[in-house]
Amino acid sequence: MSDSKGQQLFVFWGYVIQWLTILMPLALLVSLVYVVVVRGRVMNPALRSHIDWQLATCLVSLSILALALGLLIVGLSGVATDAQISVIATFALLALLSVAPFWLLYRLVRGTLRFRNKLPMEKLFP
Repeated sequence: MSDSKGQQLFVFWGYVIQWLTILMPLALLVSLVYVVVVRGRVMNPALRSHIDWQLATCLVSLSILALALGLLIVGLSGVATDAQISVIATFALLALLSVAPFWLLYRLVRGTLRFRNKLPMEKLFP
C-alpha cells in the first residue's frame, strides 16, 4: 500500500468514527484521540486539511457539550426555578441543543463529500 493510500485510510477512518458519534456520542472522544494520534502521520496538504477539519469538529463539539452542561447546571441550580438566570440558562440550553446536531451533521456531510471528491477542505483562517 502506498503512503498516499495509507494517509487516505487515516482520513477515511476519521470520518467513520465521527459518523459513529451520531449513534454513540462517546465516540466523539475516540474520534478526538484518533485524530490527534494520526495527525502527525498525514503529510499530504489536501488530506491534512481533512484531519484539521475533523479536529476542529471534535473540539467545537466538545466545547458545545461543555457549555450545555454548564447551562444545565446553572439552570437547575437555583432553588426558585423561575429565577431569571435559571430561565435564561434553560432557554440558552434548548437553543444550543437544537442547533448543535444540525451543525455536526453539516460538518460531517461537507467533509465526507469533499473527501470523496478528492477536494481539500477550505482553511478556516487563511
